[in-house]
Amino acid sequence: PGCVEGVKRRKEMKILLCCEFYPPSVGGVQEVMRQLAERLVVRGHSVTVATTAMPTRGFQSLRGVHIKEFSVSGNLAHGMKGDLEGYRQFVTTNAFDVVMIKAAQQWTFDALWPVLHKNRTIFIPCGFSCLYEPEYADYFRRLPAILRQCDHLIFYSSEYRDIDFARKHGVGNLSIIPNGASETEFNVTRDRTFRERYGLRDEELLFLTVGSPTRLKGHYEI
Repeated sequence: PGCVEGVKRRKEMKILLCCEFYPPSVGGVQEVMRQLAERLVVRGHSVTVATTAMPTRGFQSLRGVHIKEFSVSGNLAHGMKGDLEGYRQFVTTNAFDVVMIKAAQQWTFDALWPVLHKNRTIFIPCGFSCLYEPEYADYFRRLPAILRQCDHLIFYSSEYRDIDFARKHGVGNLSIIPNGASETEFNVTRDRTFRERYGLRDEELLFLTVGSPTRLKGHYEI
């Protein structure tokens, strides 16, 4: 009975997701956050995304997800500009049940450093791509104290530079949740003519890598 009553009392959550870019912008962070946002809406929660303003975004909501734009850019290492205080006030004064931020080294995370303690915060570091860059030395010197202010951290892998960094500095409030794949895109009937069309023998290894064709994504190495 106690469990049943707990379910009955469970309320709709008011969730804020923060990411530098969001549709109609295209990219990995954008797609992951879109999938999370839209699926949380389907589960009955109120979801808002705080993101960079785009002149091509002619809408304030998308598939039930509210979008709050801010004219802000940059990060702490290279400097931020725009309505930083407006962003901080929005995050801290709207009584969100949880704030989840994806990726370091960008303004939706870096601008909140002075006010992280005011919200229940989940942070997804997303790799720390600039950990070894000299211009980010002070950024990563200050970061351990910031990570300890977050209520929880989510890493995609049990071994990588971001989770190694957290462990090195004694940050223990973390979980490992690998990125998934959308069943609506990948749970489809197998195309049995694919190999024949491209001249691939059945015993040949076929490896698919998906991403923007830049030197940062490892396509050359693959």
